[in-house]
Amino acid sequence: MPQQAQLTPFPKIIAFTSLQENSYIHQTHASFTGRRFVQIEISARVAYALRPFISNSVRGTFFNLMDITRSVVYGIVPWTVISTPPQIRRRSRTYNVEIAVPHGRMDDWRKFLGIIGYKEHKSISVPGFLGQVIDIQYTFVQETRSEYSITVSQSMTSSVLPIILSSHTTCQMNILSSSHLFCFYPNLTMEYKALASFQNLSRAQIPYIYRRLVSFTSTTEFFGYPCGEVCPAIWRHTRGLQGVGVIRWNEGKGFTSNNQHRMLAEFIKNIDRVDYEPYDALTEYQNSTFKWRTGSHCLNPKCEYSTSLPTIRPWFI
Repeated sequence: MPQQAQLTPFPKIIAFTSLQENSYIHQTHASFTGRRFVQIEISARVAYALRPFISNSVRGTFFNLMDITRSVVYGIVPWTVISTPPQIRRRSRTYNVEIAVPHGRMDDWRKFLGIIGYKEHKSISVPGFLGQVIDIQYTFVQETRSEYSITVSQSMTSSVLPIILSSHTTCQMNILSSSHLFCFYPNLTMEYKALASFQNLSRAQIPYIYRRLVSFTSTTEFFGYPCGEVCPAIWRHTRGLQGVGVIRWNEGKGFTSNNQHRMLAEFIKNIDRVDYEPYDALTEYQNSTFKWRTGSHCLNPKCEYSTSLPTIRPWFI
């Protein structure tokens, strides 16, 4: 039986398994009741995390649009859903939702966000490595509560994976699709650790990590144990999603919405659905051929891929 990674300490109900099992684990069993309990818990956490941004009345439409456009929420929101215990939820509240959309889908999201009360705030210049995978990026703010914003990034390709895998830290490499949760570094998440990628966080971003009781490091030098798949010196591949935590939180039955807004109903009705099929993020990701790593070398002396020089003992000892 594959090793299970327990991700949430309170309540202790979520564990990721390998794709070979393609199942959920609820404590010590994998019954239908256990799986359903996990799904209910995740759905409640998703609703809580999105509540300040997407009202209950339009949440169904929001996820339907994600499904139609093959878009995902990534970064802090899914990370919070996976790993944040309820007692620090207020401290860990995020004020920005990050959405990644395939090439050519930005206009759909601009129209949707405009209908539900967001205004386009600014076009963002994309820094560093992200500039090689993000075509355009916009931030939208609520007209009534400007402290809450949604950042939409359009990929240069038909896949959003290059955006997620080019993130600044491992804690941002999490995905919430309309059907699945993906955690690309489940062991670090379990240990409340975040490892920097090629670019370090800014001074303003680091306290945001620490507020979630997570230790942030820019190197594996002081891990104290072999890096394994976390090693920044090795390439990881998306095909098969080896070492990636996956949970199906929605059974693909679609989403219902209580919203009766005429413009919103017309928007969803008229949206481009060329070659539309229900989006199966799991199948797409495990059949993709992307590769990534978080650094160019490893300084962990206990790692087999370490590039650190051995300590030279003085001649007189």
